Amino acid sequence: MGGLNCTLNYTAAHTTYPLKCMLTPQGPVAAVLGRPADPYTRALLAAVPVEGVPRGGLASLPGSVPDLLRPPPGCRFAPRCPHARPACASGLPPVATLDDGRQVACLRPGEGP
Repeated sequence: MGGLNCTLNYTAAHTTYPLKCMLTPQGPVAAVLGRPADPYTRALLAAVPVEGVPRGGLASLPGSVPDLLRPPPGCRFAPRCPHARPACASGLPPVATLDDGRQVACLRPGEGP
């Protein structure tokens, strides 16, 4: 994965994708997408078109995507994250390994809907 590629990559049954040049999350596809542990993945999944949902009926995020050439300090998603706290903007979050082996770079893994 090079550059600013923000596509979801599947390798066998394992997935990872870049979050504005920061990898999150990692683990089996069924676990990462079936039980998202970070707000960014939950937001992505809420924006996936679903049959029967009218145009404009999908979730969106407030704000705008940060400048990728001059990203904000800390978590790249913090300015738009509904669960952000001051520590999220002070430094890059460490990678947390969850009980099922998934990895996510988030100070608040598993919180939220």
